[in-house]
Amino acid sequence: MECGPIFIVATTALEDTPEFEWMKMTTRLPQTPGEFDKAARLISENINDKIKPEDLEKTMFDFMYVDGVNVLTYAEEQKKAAEEQKKAAEEQKKAAEEQKRFAQEVLRELQEQKKLNEEARREIEALKAQMNGGVASDD
Repeated sequence: MECGPIFIVATTALEDTPEFEWMKMTTRLPQTPGEFDKAARLISENINDKIKPEDLEKTMFDFMYVDGVNVLTYAEEQKKAAEEQKKAAEEQKKAAEEQKRFAQEVLRELQEQKKLNEEARREIEALKAQMNGGVASDD
């Protein structure tokens, strides 16, 4: 079969722009008899204009790999990783907000305790003054 050259021409016919560079570098030739049959069928359907552009695009993705992973799988993995990172960031934000609320509550309680301590100290000083004044007047 002469599928290889057709795929090479298809990938080298892409524009010379950065967004297409990865496609040129990651497209591979069909390697199994099943892949060759699929490629031959698609080429034949494409010649007869029976294939939709979306189907051809999806099939081309079947032969494209990034870091040894099919591009569709790779894209899905990247999407899941991004969602997990976003979820982790949201959880961290919630935890930070909870810690902030807890710290504010502790601060408020400490301020109330300080106020109560100051009031108690004033009362003690007043009682001491009364006792000292009462002891002095008893003499």
